[in-house]
Amino acid sequence: MLTWLGDETAVAPSLRDVLDARPDVVTLYGDLLDRLWTDTGFDPIVLELCRLRQAQLLGCRAEHGRRTPYATRAGLPEALVERLASWPTAPGFDPVTRTCLAYTEAFVVDPHGVDDAQAEAVRVLLGEPGLVALTMALGLFDGWCRLRLSLEVP
Repeated sequence: MLTWLGDETAVAPSLRDVLDARPDVVTLYGDLLDRLWTDTGFDPIVLELCRLRQAQLLGCRAEHGRRTPYATRAGLPEALVERLASWPTAPGFDPVTRTCLAYTEAFVVDPHGVDDAQAEAVRVLLGEPGLVALTMALGLFDGWCRLRLSLEVP
């Protein structure tokens, strides 16, 4: 249990309890994340599928079960989410989504191990800004999942 959050005999803290300890950080993180969803021109459905695949690979059920409003407003097909684990061969995944998911998987395994060919594949399809936006988003999503997993909070 996270004793630094208060009484050891109390119920396990929720994610909100943990975040309330640093509202300034939560605000900064939220602002940056909102800008990645709204100001980069990145397709919110593709970005959401990458976020969900990353959560799936990291075993973060809480994040995998959540949908961002940006993706739901854009019409995220739940059928794609259900086939996400088999994206390389499953129907419905276009070349851009497959390329971004391949990059996502490499990033989860080792962010420093993403090779030039994987980055170039994203750059060819989405340009330099798209590659930067995806990389930044994956770093933020990764940190969020690992925070939730390490603190063992619902």
